[in-house]
Amino acid sequence: MCSIPITKKSSLTNLQKSNFPYGNLTTKPHYKFPYIFASPGPIYEPGDHNDFWNMSRSLYAAGLTSNDIVYNTFSYHLGPAGLMMHNAANNLGCTVIPGGIGNTELQIDTISNLKPSFYIGTPSFLKIIIEKAKQNNTDISCLKRGLVGAEPLPTSLRSYLSDEGVEVMQMYGIAETGCISYETKDSNNNLVNGMIVEEDIILEIVRPGTSVALPPGEVGEIVITKINTDYPIIRLGTGDLSKVIDEPSPCGRTNLRIQGWMGRAEQSTKFKGI
Repeated sequence: MCSIPITKKSSLTNLQKSNFPYGNLTTKPHYKFPYIFASPGPIYEPGDHNDFWNMSRSLYAAGLTSNDIVYNTFSYHLGPAGLMMHNAANNLGCTVIPGGIGNTELQIDTISNLKPSFYIGTPSFLKIIIEKAKQNNTDISCLKRGLVGAEPLPTSLRSYLSDEGVEVMQMYGIAETGCISYETKDSNNNLVNGMIVEEDIILEIVRPGTSVALPPGEVGEIVITKINTDYPIIRLGTGDLSKVIDEPSPCGRTNLRIQGWMGRAEQSTKFKGI
């Protein structure tokens, strides 16, 4: 058992109240970071330029290339999701349309006129966009691929989006670290079960409420460590559940693989990706 205690994500609010904005968890003053974000709680997170949240690999695995124009519907207001995805897409050489959330009528007109090929956002909002476009007889068939996250992606919804011409893949992450894991495909373009853990993340599965590590195949709480010079995250309990898949991924990547998001270990709920 690791002797370093687990810090619960849900405890960050109280830690930060004693020392705003980051609870003395950063290695440089808060005013040296280019951005300060606020998530529900409230929990405040620092942000930086370039691929600070390590989202590029998940986008590349979902098929994003420098030839794509990206339509990003994650919010740019207070929370970091919009900017973390935007920066990563720019890092891969892509042009990004910062769609954000809401104003669906204007969004479908923008997609129809500017012809982005890659969607980023929640799967439920993509469904809303598709349905509104069909209702308005607006052609948004330019959207071919996408990376979705911040909420579950049921098989039925993935199939619906695929039938409408948009092949989406999932990533799993949190505001404090960015990407934790992401879906991949094999050499025959088949979706691989589970998610590859992001290379900059050390991931543990522990029995909820304890520091006891669980063996592969057993469901427990995701605990993550991210070694970052400016904002190191050491054994943060996310409150999310998953399990380790103890066999090599058919996609060829050799890092640890988890099943993906399997529910909550704590009594908090996501609503509209928050």
